[in-house]
Amino acid sequence: MIANDEAIVMAGVPAANMLLFHRIRFRVGDPVALMEWGSGTPVRKRTLILRDIEMDRARQHARADAFACPRDFEPTGGLSGDRETATAQALAECLRRAGVHKAVSDRHFRPFSSTIWWPPASRCAASHRCSSPIAAPRTSRSWPPCAKVSA
Repeated sequence: MIANDEAIVMAGVPAANMLLFHRIRFRVGDPVALMEWGSGTPVRKRTLILRDIEMDRARQHARADAFACPRDFEPTGGLSGDRETATAQALAECLRRAGVHKAVSDRHFRPFSSTIWWPPASRCAASHRCSSPIAAPRTSRSWPPCAKVSA
């Protein structure tokens, strides 16, 4: 069972990532991000983040409880113009808002995770931006990954 402050995250293009496609049963050629977390009940809640033009089709066919586009989880600094990066930024913000402190990802997450930093606006005690990625492939890491990060 997953704790309330833990999440399982998957990201990529479902048309190319069969593991992600199997999880959401929705084929699309654009990047998506899936977050599953405990939400205070034994049943995990799934949030799917994808392009706004695909949301209506996703609501009809995808296996998820909630649907959002990157604009719904826009961080303070704004979103990147790159779709993949914007989706990654939205996932990080979604995790932050949900109070998630630990995430587990699949092996396909690595290229996508290079654009996600946790927490987005935190500063390390050494006065530099923490550049630790959200999670490494097939691993679980407590957040924040840099022990010196303060809010």
